[in-house]
Amino acid sequence: MLSRQSDLSVSNNWLNPSIFYQISSEHFKNTDWTSLPDLLLMYVFLHDEPTYGKKRAQGTKEEYLRDILDFLKFTESFGGIRQLSPEDLLVYQDSLASRYANTSNQKKITVVKQFLRYIFSKQAINTDLTRLIKKVSQPADELVNRDLYEHEAQTLLKYFKKENFIMYTFFLLLVSTGLRINELATAKWKNLYYVPRLGFHFLDVIGKGSKPREILIFDDTFEAIGEFRKRRGLTLKIDPGCPSPFFPKGTGDAYNSKYLSNMFTKAIIKTDLTIIKHRTDSITPHTCRHYYASFLTSEGANIDAVKDALGHSSIITTQRYLLKRRRQENHAAIKVGRNSFQ
Repeated sequence: MLSRQSDLSVSNNWLNPSIFYQISSEHFKNTDWTSLPDLLLMYVFLHDEPTYGKKRAQGTKEEYLRDILDFLKFTESFGGIRQLSPEDLLVYQDSLASRYANTSNQKKITVVKQFLRYIFSKQAINTDLTRLIKKVSQPADELVNRDLYEHEAQTLLKYFKKENFIMYTFFLLLVSTGLRINELATAKWKNLYYVPRLGFHFLDVIGKGSKPREILIFDDTFEAIGEFRKRRGLTLKIDPGCPSPFFPKGTGDAYNSKYLSNMFTKAIIKTDLTIIKHRTDSITPHTCRHYYASFLTSEGANIDAVKDALGHSSIITTQRYLLKRRRQENHAAIKVGRNSFQ
């Protein structure tokens, strides 16, 4: 049985699932959900996996925690979740709209909706507070404003190769593989292998949603990571028993994904290159995935193959990555020609 006493146990460690395992052994049999504090409801929601055999990634839980805590802060002025009305959720939506772009707004309100529907299903609240929540419009331009063009990528590669070999290897890995930051941070050298019939190296990684996927490593990228590891004093030999990270620190340990992301952003800004100054949107690790999708398409890969290469669960996501490119290539004026007014 879950009681109020558990609240004190988890108040400072919301991401630790150990207490959840202890209190959920009987799936909360005989639990009076109406008496549970809002923060404890949040804790249970974070760790009660919605699907057997599929766990939320730690990064996902961190995002959920941040978004729900923001929502709970909003509810404080009403006296808590149980004092809310569906109309109050519209007020919260207005608050999100004033602080975030539509894409972020939608993600955050989706998390709140999942949380509220979860506790409604447990009868912790007696009203479906989400029934008046409005859909969030997502302009296509907002979704795909992460384009990285060929000349920008080549300029950055040339700069980093001369000024910062660590960043050169890092940037090359991202633009030539479509790796996510977390995938790169957790990749192991032992999971690199060569496929003779294809003539390429592949790297097995754990992708979003804990799904395994294969990353093709181009020859020039393989040479760069080899030189990088050589400078770290690590083996270049493909070894299924090697425990070292694929992209290691100077100490040989793995990078933290947040550290890698911050390192990337700071290094891009520090270049002070003209192409960086003139961009309206910043270059992030995720921008490199958009570049990789565009690169594969320009080399003739069909969209289904690109979807698989990026590890997308839906073809719609891949289409969004390529929307701006398709609009440019299919522009009506291109069919007319370059010198139509001369």
